[in-house]
Amino acid sequence: PNPLPPATVPICLECTGSKPYSRDKSVLSGGECRHNRGMTPTSDPKRLVVAINPSARFGANRGVGATMVERLRALGHEVTDLIEPSYLDLIASARREIATRPDAFVIVGGDGMVNLGTNVVAGTKVPLGLIPAGTGNDMARALGIPHENQEAALDILVEALGRPPRAI
Repeated sequence: PNPLPPATVPICLECTGSKPYSRDKSVLSGGECRHNRGMTPTSDPKRLVVAINPSARFGANRGVGATMVERLRALGHEVTDLIEPSYLDLIASARREIATRPDAFVIVGGDGMVNLGTNVVAGTKVPLGLIPAGTGNDMARALGIPHENQEAALDILVEALGRPPRAI
């Protein structure tokens, strides 16, 4: 796991685009992102494991994983982020973390990461969440998860964390 410092304010892709975030770009003089006004920390923090596609560190979606982790932490969730140099290393790390029975396993990536996530949580009671950051994002489309707006996908994920998981 690659621990990031706890965030003091939500970081927003609307402010930063898909580039690695900069607090200077996302924080206004009032101390919060102009897109996140009214966001309050959760009263029911969850223990989350977030797996970030090793390929997502490059290209159009680089920085999305770190931004999503920051946002979840800013909302009060305990987040372990998994950033590994290869897909096989990520699978091994994910299996170790799933064995600790987190409240949810969240993947940041595309259809390949959906495959990783479903295989890792299969046979467990750990729910799977998805922040689409792939090329096709076919599964996100099929599930009705916004595939071109990670902020909207995160909002749906955060709302879902407060409900019992659904089986598909």
